[in-house]
Amino acid sequence: MKPSRVAWMKVLVILCIGSFMSMYSGRSLAVNCSTGSTTVAFGNVDVVPSSTNYASTYSATSANIPVTCGNSLFDLVGNYKVSVCVNISGGSLSSRQMSGTPSTNKLNYNLYADSAHTTIWGAYPGSPTAVAVPSNFAYTNIAIFGGSSGPNNVPVYGFLQASANSSAIAGAYTDASLTATLSWNYTYSAIFSPGTPDSCTLGPSNSGFAGGSGSSSAFSLTATATVTNDCAVSATTINFGGAVGVLTSPVTNTGTITANCTNTATYTIALDKGTSTSGSIADRRMQAAGGSQVHYELYTTSGYATIWGDGTGGSSTAGGTGAGSSQSYTVYGRIPAQTSPAPGSYSDTITVTVTY
Repeated sequence: MKPSRVAWMKVLVILCIGSFMSMYSGRSLAVNCSTGSTTVAFGNVDVVPSSTNYASTYSATSANIPVTCGNSLFDLVGNYKVSVCVNISGGSLSSRQMSGTPSTNKLNYNLYADSAHTTIWGAYPGSPTAVAVPSNFAYTNIAIFGGSSGPNNVPVYGFLQASANSSAIAGAYTDASLTATLSWNYTYSAIFSPGTPDSCTLGPSNSGFAGGSGSSSAFSLTATATVTNDCAVSATTINFGGAVGVLTSPVTNTGTITANCTNTATYTIALDKGTSTSGSIADRRMQAAGGSQVHYELYTTSGYATIWGDGTGGSSTAGGTGAGSSQSYTVYGRIPAQTSPAPGSYSDTITVTVTY
């Protein structure tokens, strides 16, 4: 009777193991990867090169895309490796665009995989210059309640060049046309470190129970920017000459003020009285090292009728509407006939103020 009892016990153990395995038979591994909505925000952007607010001619930003990969309830306990691609498509990969109001207003920009802005971010299979960005995660599911890895931050870099957006007007811009997806492949091992999964750049694959499988999911990715009004201004010297002699008749010459202001922004250009002692907008003066002075004036037209100043004391300002490119204004200088001062070099410094 004893041998029969031992044989029955062995059968019972075998049956129990069979029941344990049947609990998972027919189940597929279910690694899922996900992320929340992500915004690549440039903030305030200046599209006027060499303007006063920005020392550089571009704006750059970055954002983190938080990716989490994990198992569902009752998935197999063990080790997982995941190859995840963050794919971004939509628009022209050579230069993506945000839209303003109205939607015909565009702002060119792009998204890159590196902070040097050399690799444009695209989607698999993509082209040689537009690639997906793979990231590899590993984690262990230690209980039937599931396991996960993350969030793992995948950085994306935005770059916007001022010279490529000179016609942009001030306002808010958004690109909501981006198509963003995660695609992944994974491997599994109950005890040991699993093998390397198929690259996510190959697209989701299915290598069977032991090898794992792959899938994809979509997420929201948006780029935003606000173009601000700004102006860059420069001026040339008005040189009345190095050998004027006596001032028994008027002496004239011209200079140029160049303004580059944001497209459609209205602006005015004002000139102050200068730095010489006792000078005023109505009576500007050049001064020599010894204190001697020469009276002169600056005008908006060649008729020398309207003094170019700040709008006070009968003076006027100049200005216009920005076009996103350089606009030049001639400054007409005139030294009236007057008693000639002592020989010497005379000068004055005028501050140009652009208001917009």
